[in-house]
Amino acid sequence: MRYVRGPAALVAAFAAQLSLSAAWPASVTFFDLPLLVVIYYGLNRGPTVGLSLGGAVGLIQDGLVGSLLGAGALSLSLAGYVAGTAVTRFVLNGPLAQFLVVAVATLAARLLEISTLAVMGRHLASPSLTTLMAGVAGNAFLGTALFTMLQQKRPT
Repeated sequence: MRYVRGPAALVAAFAAQLSLSAAWPASVTFFDLPLLVVIYYGLNRGPTVGLSLGGAVGLIQDGLVGSLLGAGALSLSLAGYVAGTAVTRFVLNGPLAQFLVVAVATLAARLLEISTLAVMGRHLASPSLTTLMAGVAGNAFLGTALFTMLQQKRPT
């Protein structure tokens, strides 16, 4: 059962992201649900799981979006690793600590993806600081709320 929850969470995150972006196209600015799954598993399973899951999810997203294959994989791997490493170094039980980890991991993923695409010669319009911070804040608030709900449901 434990090995079914992860893939099911990813499929649900991809389906919810696609449905949400179809109903409200601007939602892609505020929320990245597959990234939240990567951060959640990084926080709960450690940096190795966060790194490998981030790479897999990033490759899937790169393939779906049609982006440079590997840019998203690199950025999501970093986000999963950051979350997994943070939980091994600090006590991240409270909502404020989780908010900060999700915000930092989201910001790191966004900046690394933009930087990787720029280094690889992709000429694209960089998002404004407002758009970037809106995405970080949206992911951090939603991630903190979801992680808190999931921790309350988990048996101790």
